[in-house]
Amino acid sequence: MERDPDKLRLLLAWKNTLSTRHTVAYFSSPAELTIRVVTALNQIIQAHETVTDNAVDKDNDSELSDVFSRVESALREVLDAGHASGVVVGAIRAALASFAAPKDRLALSVAILANGDTAETARKIARALETEGADSIIQPLDGGNDKPGHITTLLESAEAIIVLSSNTPPHEDWLQREVEAALWRFIILPDVGELLPVSVDGGAVPPLLRARRHVVINSKKPHGGIAEILGLLRKYSADRDSRGTRIVRAQALLRKPG
Repeated sequence: MERDPDKLRLLLAWKNTLSTRHTVAYFSSPAELTIRVVTALNQIIQAHETVTDNAVDKDNDSELSDVFSRVESALREVLDAGHASGVVVGAIRAALASFAAPKDRLALSVAILANGDTAETARKIARALETEGADSIIQPLDGGNDKPGHITTLLESAEAIIVLSSNTPPHEDWLQREVEAALWRFIILPDVGELLPVSVDGGAVPPLLRARRHVVINSKKPHGGIAEILGLLRKYSADRDSRGTRIVRAQALLRKPG
């Protein structure tokens, strides 16, 4: 907001120093600043939890062991069929290289609504989203110190909402009503963002969301469900970008003379 030319030069120089010496983030509204600050704090908390969590997920360990076992079995079948080991190894390396190819970052801001029963699952989903490049924030549905209007503001700033359902309803009636009212915006106006219901350990999806496709997650082994969530959000992001490209092209055609 600086208008004095000399002070403006100093301000720009200072901003340039900040951007070259530090990692900076930009925001265009108070709501966006709130999302970014809370997301950053959430990442710090999760990083500390990861360090104190033995650094290795035991469920993930058992799944990895199962994968190795199945791969070994498949290899034995192929080699027993008479295929050359060099060709088999080359095929495996080529397949793994396609998995390791760099992917586009998932540039979405995602709000995760979770109650106490689903808090740990929410943290695992958030970590996976942040690994993919998305900004995520977990909003507890236990009332806490939240005031009416807080969740509405949060969800209006999100590009995607993940609603985790267990068999424990929100503690506060007003909170449940506010969440439902905020979600209606995503239901009525599909271009506003993606709305993804997730059933955790057989939790009932709220009636408001039962007509939508939902993901099922086992909190003990959530990796398959998390992979499905990431896939659906990637598809949504790609479809959204494609729609945006078509709209820009159509507008350009409309502006052409004749």
